[in-house]
Amino acid sequence: MSAKQFAQFMRGEPLPYKSILVTFDGGYLDNYVFAFPTLVKLGVHASIFLSTSAIRDGEVRANLDGSEILPFCPPHDECKVRINQGHPETVMMNWNEIRLMRNSGLVDFHSFAHTQTRWDQQVNEEGKNLAMKKELEQSREILQRELGEASEHLCWPHGYFDEDYIALAKEIGFNVLYTSNEVGFNRNGGDLEYIYRINAPDSGSIPLAYRLLLARKPWFASLSSLWTSRKA
Repeated sequence: MSAKQFAQFMRGEPLPYKSILVTFDGGYLDNYVFAFPTLVKLGVHASIFLSTSAIRDGEVRANLDGSEILPFCPPHDECKVRINQGHPETVMMNWNEIRLMRNSGLVDFHSFAHTQTRWDQQVNEEGKNLAMKKELEQSREILQRELGEASEHLCWPHGYFDEDYIALAKEIGFNVLYTSNEVGFNRNGGDLEYIYRINAPDSGSIPLAYRLLLARKPWFASLSSLWTSRKA
């Protein structure tokens, strides 16, 4: 399903049986090279949250759909190094690739803020709120300029947020707020300010399938939350 359909579900509307929301964070090039052709092949919808400071203009590159040599897509840790060195265009999707994906009708794009800075670790309380406000405004402005729209969906960088950040986001127009916390359950008519997501493990499809199965059980979310708090 699309992020819009998911938001409608969270606001109380029904969904078809076995609906799932697939999300990707950042806007890495491998989303275009490998994930997008797979989504097209399977007819699966996905939502991608873009870190807008790292997205550049550029030509559309090869992906699995064609016979050309594929661009190198390093692991995400190496991607972050290249971004910090000032070369995000080598490891991130560009706006033309993003538009191509969006025009397929299978991928929608949303905000992952402008940068990935943990402002709460850099400046004082007032400073971090001002910095995050600027980030969210920049991200929304860029998405509006490049794609002609900026949605109400926002994923928090590094999964960090607090009550001040939530208030800022809603003031700017972000009403559906995604976390990186997988210990919880997204219920019909539930809380739009705290969307839980399941992280896909690197260990393969079986562990992911197991997590998805358990995530369908509301009692498991509560049990996992209790277990996690005890371990902490």
